[in-house]
Amino acid sequence: MIVNNLTIVMYHYVRDLKNSRYPEIKGLDVSSFKEQIHYMRKYYNFVTMEEVIYSIDNEKTIPDKSILL
Repeated sequence: MIVNNLTIVMYHYVRDLKNSRYPEIKGLDVSSFKEQIHYMRKYYNFVTMEEVIYSIDNEKTIPDKSILL
């Protein structure tokens, strides 16, 4: 596999923080999440786990600046 710059992002919680039952648990507000997705769509190429695995198994490249959620 040739990885040209794969970024992996993991979100634990995305929710309305103002009305959260557990405000002490760190999370991301929905509006901030949408802003981050908008940024990623502009500057990165989304790939699926299946595409990453396929590229590994078949020695294929994935797009430059790929991102996996």
